[in-house]
Amino acid sequence: MNKLRLILLCLISFNAYTTTTNQSPQTELEQKLSNNYFKQITSILVQVNGQLIYEHYGSQINANSLHDIRSASKTFTSLAVGLATDSGLLASEHTKIMPHLSPYQVQQHDFKGKREMTYANLLTMNPPMECNDWNSFSEGNEERMYLRADWTEFMLNLPERGIPPWEPKLAERFNQIAFSYCTGGVFLVGKALENVTGERTDIYLREHLFEKMKIDSLRWHYSPKGHAQTGGGVRITSRDLIKIGQLLLDRGIWKGEQLLSQQWIEKMMQPRADIDTERHVQYGYLLWIYQFNLESRTITAWAASGNGGNYLWIVPSIGLTAVITSTAFNQPYMHRQSQEIFSDYLLKLSPLVTDDSD
Repeated sequence: MNKLRLILLCLISFNAYTTTTNQSPQTELEQKLSNNYFKQITSILVQVNGQLIYEHYGSQINANSLHDIRSASKTFTSLAVGLATDSGLLASEHTKIMPHLSPYQVQQHDFKGKREMTYANLLTMNPPMECNDWNSFSEGNEERMYLRADWTEFMLNLPERGIPPWEPKLAERFNQIAFSYCTGGVFLVGKALENVTGERTDIYLREHLFEKMKIDSLRWHYSPKGHAQTGGGVRITSRDLIKIGQLLLDRGIWKGEQLLSQQWIEKMMQPRADIDTERHVQYGYLLWIYQFNLESRTITAWAASGNGGNYLWIVPSIGLTAVITSTAFNQPYMHRQSQEIFSDYLLKLSPLVTDDSD
């Protein structure tokens, strides 16, 4: 049996929306979950103004179950950079990263872009090295990195990245950023932060952020050299994950305490690279930015996103944050399915749907 927890608060919104079948979004969603129209969904949570209004778990899954959210946990690495800059340990995200990777040195393919690489380059998926997880031929593809004994050494000795002649030139791109999805680059950020903070990055996050939020379910992967895999693969409960969404929604405030500066959260959420201009998909500092049409309005949503269709959604204009976890790993429908659940159903559970004026 699927387990569903629905707090009475959300009832005020359900009657306000109907679908073409005259069913409430909640009813239609539950039917599609139960008849396996939506496949391999393990949990769905929705909060409005900090109140949990909807909670669904798949078969043999409950609130204590850990979910492998894959690259959605990349966003945690951006939080770690924010903590380091807020505390003054890191001057800014525009600091060069190579000095913080000492004693490692470039042994092959030494070039200016690599020497001058900044944290911001890697937070925006703009690595100077040839690294693209979306291209199986890429020398820096994460699957090649996982086969190496030393991930840092592997990344630092990649060749310089070029842009194919049929793709837009840098001068034609938004912010002159050529987006190249690079998990290894995000791992390098976590590795460099160890030298900045004096702690392994997962421990630094736990002690300076997650413990204050009573988030204790995280389980990390580690490289063969023992460094936290800050590029993805964290396992976490859905309730702990949605707390992180609430922190972003509230601009770094948790239960009245400013744990991360509002300035850093705004930096994370600022559009910095175009991903898909036709669908209006952009990227911030390890955060995706989407546009959805709802009731003749355009809603902007920010998301941490991972393989399998795992998402943490943040919608400041309607005070909503949501979690979708899924095990549809490497399936062609994984992201489309989770985005459909979010846009067609979860957004409509909020009684606060307004123009996105933020």
